[in-house]
Amino acid sequence: MRGDKLPELRTEERDVTMRLAFRESDRQSVEDLAKVPIMLPDGTRIELGAVADFEVRPSDREIRRLNRMTSVAINANLAEGLTMEEARKRVEPVMDAYPLPAGYSWKFGKGFDENDKAMQTMSQNMLLAVVLIYLVMAALFESTLYPLSIITSILFAIVGSIWFLALTGTSITMMAMIGFMILIGVVVNIGIVLIAHVLDLRSNGLPRRAAILQAGRDRLRPILMTVLTTLLGMLPLAIGDAQVGGGGGGPAYHPMARAIMGGLAFSAVVSLLIVPMFYVWFDDLHLWAKRVFSAKGVPATAEAAPVPATSEAPGAAP
Repeated sequence: MRGDKLPELRTEERDVTMRLAFRESDRQSVEDLAKVPIMLPDGTRIELGAVADFEVRPSDREIRRLNRMTSVAINANLAEGLTMEEARKRVEPVMDAYPLPAGYSWKFGKGFDENDKAMQTMSQNMLLAVVLIYLVMAALFESTLYPLSIITSILFAIVGSIWFLALTGTSITMMAMIGFMILIGVVVNIGIVLIAHVLDLRSNGLPRRAAILQAGRDRLRPILMTVLTTLLGMLPLAIGDAQVGGGGGGPAYHPMARAIMGGLAFSAVVSLLIVPMFYVWFDDLHLWAKRVFSAKGVPATAEAAPVPATSEAPGAAP
């Protein structure tokens, strides 16, 4: 009715506002609508203006549809320090208590859907990272059981991260998930250093228990040095308010730093006890499997090659 606004036309003198619309001769007015003829039941013809009043009121300039349903999108900017999950918890009870007319409903929009999809993608990436790390360790250790004892340190590291985020009042945002990804690659180094030294000591003839105790004493200082340097390096990000982009408006870095610090500190303490324990369990499982398979192979060998009962003594009767 009023035309469609086009981009401005820039000339040497000024910018000209452009609008696409019908010519004056092709336009219709309210007066033209009032002259539309209608037929009455008795067959007489009158104009629409004789039985109707016309009034011009403001209305929506466009109708938006989502999944073929008429919808209205409400956009809002998050306050500083407010995450998507916190906003979801605040909005949901308000909207649930709002009396919507019959046939109307509401749901979270595209921004929340994209955030949920990003979190799901990060979870899949974390699982893929764990699988790749396991494959690399299985190839280097030439065993499928021993790397499992190191993989357990990842679980305790994630638990430590969640506890530290809860203690500091930090929400699990996308930056925290990135911290989990970084933590997975860092925390396995503690278990690799420890278990590799245990295997080296056992290959030199040291018993398993003595090898574990010796490896713990030998690797305690390098592990603590690595953990402390990482924690101190992450401390400025953890207590600061730096954001992605530098100019503000982007996600903050401190959830990522706190996730790494909490998980690494907790894993460094627990791994010195938990990883050797799981190593002993999986080593016992490995020895049990060897005994089972070797025990199953003995009868098969004896039946396949029976020894005949003959005597080769001199003068013996045939």
